[in-house]
Amino acid sequence: MLRYERLAWIPVLVAYIVAVGVGGKHLSLDVPSTPADAVQILSFASTLAGFAVAWAGMSSDFSCYFPRDTSS
Repeated sequence: MLRYERLAWIPVLVAYIVAVGVGGKHLSLDVPSTPADAVQILSFASTLAGFAVAWAGMSSDFSCYFPRDTSS
């Protein structure tokens, strides 16, 4: 494991602690919910599709690095 990978979680933990410290008193508040309309549903679906499409090109490269005797 690289040195960065062993220590990369520390800034994330600090950010979570700061976020909970600043807004912790608001974590128990209920947000009023409204039914989703077509714009919200399409926006969410396009966000998911955009994330998947961005990684689709890398999926073929992932299998290139397996040893030849790896079962399909």
